[in-house]
Amino acid sequence: MEKITYHSFLLKLWLVKQNGKLSWLASLEDPHTGEQTHFNCFEDLSIFFQQLKKDLENTLKTP
Repeated sequence: MEKITYHSFLLKLWLVKQNGKLSWLASLEDPHTGEQTHFNCFEDLSIFFQQLKKDLENTLKTP
């Protein structure tokens, strides 16, 4: 197996109660740049990783 690239993130999860409903929130921090991305639900976090995967695969396909 050849390692081509990798990404590291610090994942933070916390539970909040809004209008009597419990919700999970999340943030990702790139330890190299300090850039943070916040998510209002796990679905948004999942979409972020799906898009990252797609972008990386497209980049690696480009000669």
